[in-house]
Amino acid sequence: MTLFDRVFSGNDAVYGLTEGAIDAAIAQHGEDKAVSFPDTAYSLPCYYSVTGTKVTTLKELKELTVLKNKFPEYSAAKIPTLEEVLDAVKASGIQVNIELKTGIYWYPEIEQKVADLVKKAGMEERVIYSSFNHYSIQQMKKIVPEAETAYLYSDVILNVAEYAKNTKVDGLHPAVYHVKMADFLKEYLSQGFMEKQMEQIYRNQYTQLLLKQLDQKVNLHTCVCMMENLMVQRDFFLAEKVLKIMDQNWHRGEEYWIWKIRYLAERKMGKELKQSLQALKEEHIYLSSRGKEALGFWLDGSKK
Repeated sequence: MTLFDRVFSGNDAVYGLTEGAIDAAIAQHGEDKAVSFPDTAYSLPCYYSVTGTKVTTLKELKELTVLKNKFPEYSAAKIPTLEEVLDAVKASGIQVNIELKTGIYWYPEIEQKVADLVKKAGMEERVIYSSFNHYSIQQMKKIVPEAETAYLYSDVILNVAEYAKNTKVDGLHPAVYHVKMADFLKEYLSQGFMEKQMEQIYRNQYTQLLLKQLDQKVNLHTCVCMMENLMVQRDFFLAEKVLKIMDQNWHRGEEYWIWKIRYLAERKMGKELKQSLQALKEEHIYLSSRGKEALGFWLDGSKK
């Protein structure tokens, strides 16, 4: 199994949780309980139009899979709830973009329900809310004023950057073809709406490139580049896996210890940090002047 495969193996846990939730619903309501998505072109009606499979009951919903012929390795994939998704990604430290699907049917009180789930998961600072329904985003801003928000749009809107600025949203999520038209990308960047988004895109692409390099050949330089990028992204889930590779191959190298201690400090794992600093001393790990400088704050603290 490659590192890339291992990174996403956590999906299996989400599938198991989802299946359990559907089983519980069937136990409560029965297999013939009707399910529907009223007045919307998404989800079940869309699945029916593509596959010809009609879903009208919980039993049929449990059997629902997507593109199982194209991706047989995910033939058992089921539909996760938002709560299950948040629970699955919480440990990774990654940021989550939640799109409120209120562009066609405006589900009553969906903004409050979503905000409550995010708060329950303790992920308020790691979520971006976006929607094609801009009223829905404004409603979310009233509920969670400090939340990061963005407008989704597919039409070519006049002065959209000024519009977003005046309505106090944090970002713009245009269709891809928008950034290729005229000087729209330059305009969005000049207004300060896309720096974070573009940086995140490029960092994600860089991570995928490094993952492929690690799959082909494990080397220290690639691991260090991965850690530098992942710590900026706060992707602690993948960073932990890279640290394990470094531990297996370069346990006595200072690069491993530098990044391990930085990782533990960033995660505020005080007990583990103290243990690592003690192990660094007991194992007589050599630190160059650069290594001592990088870890100076923690090394000085461990002497007190």
